[in-house]
Amino acid sequence: MATSNHERVGKALDLLNKGLRPFAEREMRAVHGEKWLETALSAIREDRGSPKQKAKDFNWDTQALLTLVWEQWNGVF
Repeated sequence: MATSNHERVGKALDLLNKGLRPFAEREMRAVHGEKWLETALSAIREDRGSPKQKAKDFNWDTQALLTLVWEQWNGVF
């Protein structure tokens, strides 16, 4: 059975998330220090869905990561 376009796009978004998350967190920490998470969460509008917390980590979906990069582009990235 061939891979559908839906599966391809889903896999691409998962790979983007896997690669972008550590980079985004590292750059946010470098600029904002210990307050990086508060700054990151404030960049994401509540109606867009905030990242879900799992223990000490946040489950950043790809949309949230891309929004963070967009909103923090000039100051961080």
